Amino acid sequence: MEPEVRYCMTSDGVRIAYTVTGDGLPVVVCGDPIASHVQLEWSHPLFKVLLGELARSNTVIRFDPRGCGLSDRVLPQTLDEWVLDIEAVVKRTGFREFALTAAQVGSPPAIAFAARHADQVSRLVLLDGYARVGDMFNTPQVQAMFAAAKADWMMATESIGFAVFGTAREESLPHGAYIRSCVGPEFFEHQEVLAPFDASELARSVTAPTLVLKHSGVQYVTTGTLSSSISISPEGVQSGSGTIAGFTTVYDEPGYKKVWLTACDSSNCETRFASVEIHR
Repeated sequence: MEPEVRYCMTSDGVRIAYTVTGDGLPVVVCGDPIASHVQLEWSHPLFKVLLGELARSNTVIRFDPRGCGLSDRVLPQTLDEWVLDIEAVVKRTGFREFALTAAQVGSPPAIAFAARHADQVSRLVLLDGYARVGDMFNTPQVQAMFAAAKADWMMATESIGFAVFGTAREESLPHGAYIRSCVGPEFFEHQEVLAPFDASELARSVTAPTLVLKHSGVQYVTTGTLSSSISISPEGVQSGSGTIAGFTTVYDEPGYKKVWLTACDSSNCETRFASVEIHR
């Protein structure tokens, strides 16, 4: 069942779409804009499983950052504008403390928010994340995707589906259509504005226990890409088995088929890893 889509206004006048599902400890989820649609994600073969599992024992707050999904399609000019989106949703929902998790391009604003609002963020989890957008945008794989998007928008989005799920998977084509619902070609054309977004200095100010996960199948997120965000709270970033950052984490190949995080009391959690690289 799709959750009710609600709206709030940022301090600079941008309307942001968000949803609240589940019951339990609150988790704010900052998705990658090219795959963020707070309504359609509940019919997506991967995201409906991820969010459904997360909502079983948590209150999950999802939102579309400006420029994507059901939020105003106003593309950000600065990293701070994306941070304003998080601030608006958090203010509207009224949670005073929560875990914050982010994926890929959603990571820099999440890092910035965690640094500026240390009293509100109890845990930080970055999935294939990084502090500098340019580190990812400048990789050969992403540059090729930008070039393809400029030449043929539909073919480029279909190819992203193949890259995520594989050419023989039934989820591949629907994922391309899903991306086209989340953003338009103008998002990719906006790359020169987005590339300088950099939260690496702010990362040094993050005090929340932090878990950084790299999916082994994502080639354009490398150890070097991760290095800008690993400076976050060195005592909180751990590697190996056991409970990390107060989360139970299951991350299975292939294609993110089973991925979920459950906020919990660290004394009662057990963490398992499958095909996951944790870097200090």
